[in-house]
Parts: sequence; structure tokens; C-alpha cells
Amino acid sequence: MSCFYHDRILVYSITIKWLLKRGMYYKQLKKEKMHEMRFRIPENLNIDDLVSQNGYSFYNNKLKKEKLIYICDALVKSRAKNWSKIEKTGSQFAPLSSELLKEVVYDYRKYLDFLLANDIILSDNYWIEGEKCIGYCFNRLYGGQRLKVVIVNNYSLKKARNRSIKRRNEMLKKSTWGYKYLTKWWDSGKLKIDYEAASEWLDEYEKIKINKINMDSVNNKEERIKRAIETTEDLKYLALLINQEKAYYSFSGYGHRFYNPITNLKSELRKFLTYDGQPLIEIDVKNSQPFLIPNLFVPSFWENSRNSGEKLRLKDIDKELNRIINNNNKLKDIVTFLKTPESLDQQEFEFKKITDLVMTAQFYEYIQLHFESLYPERFNNRKNVKKEVMRIFYAENIDVHKPFYKPSKTFQSHFPYVFELLRLIKEIEYTFLPIILQRIESYLLLDVICKKISERDSGILTLTIHDSIITTKGNESIVEEIILHEIESWTGYKPRLEMEDLLPLKMAA
Repeated sequence: MSCFYHDRILVYSITIKWLLKRGMYYKQLKKEKMHEMRFRIPENLNIDDLVSQNGYSFYNNKLKKEKLIYICDALVKSRAKNWSKIEKTGSQFAPLSSELLKEVVYDYRKYLDFLLANDIILSDNYWIEGEKCIGYCFNRLYGGQRLKVVIVNNYSLKKARNRSIKRRNEMLKKSTWGYKYLTKWWDSGKLKIDYEAASEWLDEYEKIKINKINMDSVNNKEERIKRAIETTEDLKYLALLINQEKAYYSFSGYGHRFYNPITNLKSELRKFLTYDGQPLIEIDVKNSQPFLIPNLFVPSFWENSRNSGEKLRLKDIDKELNRIINNNNKLKDIVTFLKTPESLDQQEFEFKKITDLVMTAQFYEYIQLHFESLYPERFNNRKNVKKEVMRIFYAENIDVHKPFYKPSKTFQSHFPYVFELLRLIKEIEYTFLPIILQRIESYLLLDVICKKISERDSGILTLTIHDSIITTKGNESIVEEIILHEIESWTGYKPRLEMEDLLPLKMAA
């Protein structure tokens, strides 16, 4: 009997040890899961090989592999968020904020220097304090590559990242105070994208783009194909972030624009969005920037006094911008020009002409009709016309006399009064014209329209993309009614709206 009990005690002892060991294993596994982070870097970038081949400089600088991966992922993420700007400008560099990097990796500079020294990344070495961060990009070997997922388990890095996210969220809370009717939709986490369907669409889009590049008779095919692949990967990353990360949003720039996870998303990918499982619809204010220009023709817009019946004033829209402009002596030139009797007849004629064109959505058609024969390659389609009109509006006064900006002179011959007013505004500061128009746009859309919608019914979804509002199907008539009423009430003109169903492909089938 004693032998029997001895054997049973031995079995129990082994079992308990095994269970304790197993418990400790799962506890460790759970701990690792808690600290697990997923980063994305170029597929052909082997961090282990990079470290082993440069062991002395790496370890001598007390660098950590996990932090190196984090820096590379930060560059990929910045590139993805700036994909549209990169495509428009042709620049390969994406900005990296030293302030944000430092919050997570205090010695981030060492990691950037290591990557630069080993030709993994390149830098434009160009920054403007308070305006532009230094830009970085992967070199030719690692640019234009598919992205791979790298899993990192590191407690201190996870803690630093969480601390940075917490601080950022606290700052966001302060900067978006009073705009809960906008931010609550992003905080809910109910906006989702059909990632699989969006990825399939992007793969097909990439094939078409690469086929077109191969058919073109150009010399830089390889670079263009790499950029096409890079754009696909970046857009997939943006789509993934919508589903995986807590929504990041902020007001940015003097134009007070509201940036969120879908402002940078390619417009076609919005088709794959749903909110709480519901299909969406987008309501867009057509020709928003030209539509708002007539507001600048009214002297009271620039003055601090208020006359009865006049609502839209720079002072109410942006007090700081109004202060800067009012402290500039050139403001009186604008007001004098608007009030000069000799210009009133011309003002009335051009005002009506450009307003009629904008209201009937014929402004860009008018420009194309009169400009295409003079500049065939630059005004041959609506997309190019829009780009050229913005260039005419926003070009520095000194540039107007250069051969490339000759279309500005053509515009002047059609709208001399409008051209002169824009010139006077840009004399204060050439960036003020787009800033003022963006500020009017954001004020009307965010501060007036979305707030009115919330007051009417706090359950109506309002996701904004600068000059458009996305809401759930069934609420579009209410949103449309408020947009039309408020814009006409504030500007005196009824805008032209365009609606588009954002139905995922499986719903539209």
C-alpha cells in the first residue's frame, strides 16, 4: 500500500509541476501577446541581415532592432498618408516629425543616421520651422516594394508608444473642444472598410496602371512602375488602418481643415466604407473654391463693421487671420478698389458673369472652351482644367509674368476685375488667398452646417472631406436641405450639390 500511495503522490507531483509549467507558458504567451506590435516595412528589407552586417556601428551606438523597425514603419506610414501629395508633386520624400518620433524613440536621430549611413533611406535635408519637417524616402533598392508585416514584442517600446498615443489623444481632445458633433463618429469605431474587396480593386487598378506605363514610350518606366506598386501598398495600408487603429483626426493649417482617416483615402475606395454596417452616401458641394470667390467681392467681408443683412465676414470666420490682414496697410487697397465708382459697373458685370458660370456648374467648361486652343496639353480635360485654374488663382504675383504662367494673362483678359482683386489679396501674402477660401469652406461646412445637422438630429452621421459630407443612406434629404439652406443664407447663393452612393461592390451587384 505504501508503494501504491508513493506512486500516486509522484504522479500528482509530476502533474502539478506540468500544470504549473503549462500555466507559466500561457502566462508568458499572454504577456507577449499584450506587448505584440505589427509593423510594415519593405519586403526585401532584412533587418536581421542589416544589423549583423553592421554589428559594430549598430551595437556600439546601443541601438535596438525593435526601434529600428519602428522608424522604418513610421516612414512607410507617413508615405502612405502623403501618397496623394507625392503623386501630385512628383517628390519621393515623406515628412517625418522629429517631435513625434522622439516621444517613442528618444534617440531617434541615431536610427535615422544609421539608416542614412547604410543607404537604406535618403533625405531631402530641407525643413522650415513650424511648416515643413525633413523629408525621407527609401532608396531605389527598397522603394517600390511590397510591404511585409514584422511582429515585434517589446514592453518598453509598447509602453512608449502607448504613452505617445495617450498624449496625442489628450491634445486632440483640447484642440477639438466644442466639435464633439464631428469627432464622436470617429471615436465610435463603427466606420469600417471592406479590406478584402478594397485590396482586390487596388490590385486590378495597379495592373491597369502598369499596363498603361508599359505601353507608353517613356524612358523612366521602371521608376513609374515602382511608384505604382508603392501607391497600391500605401493605399492598402491606409485602408487597413481604418479597421485596426483608433481613428486619428485633427484640425490642421490656417485653413482650419478637418483631417481624418478618409480625407487621404483614394476616392474610389470610399465605395467600400460602411458605418455600423449601413451603406453610405456622399454629398459634394460642386466647384467649391470658385463658388466662394464672389464672397470676396463684398467690401463688408473685409471690414469689421456690420451692416444689416450681411453675415459672412472674415472677422467672424477667423479672428487671427482677420487681425493679421487688418494690420497690413494693403487692406485699404482692397476696400478702396471694391468701392471705387469706376469699377462698380465692371464689378457688377464680372460678378454676375462668374457667379452665373459657377451656379450653373459651367465655370470649368468655360475655361476649357477658351483656353484649350491656346494651351492644348494643359486644358485638354476637366482634371487638368481644375489644376490650372487653381494655379491661376494661387500663383505668386511675381510669377504671373513668367512664360509658364501665361494662362494667368489669358484669365486676366476674360476677368480683369476678378484678376485684380486676387492680385491685391496676394500682395498681402500670396498664401492668404487659398487660406481664406479654405477657411470660408471649413467654417460653413464644419462650424455651421454640421452643427445645424446635429441640432436637428444628433443621430445623423456627418463624416466630412473638406467640401463634402458623408452620411448614411436615408438621411441624405435632410443633409441636402440643411447644406442648401445654410450656404444660401450665408453667401446669398444656392450651391450645386452632387450625390453619390458609396455602396460596396457586393451591395451594388
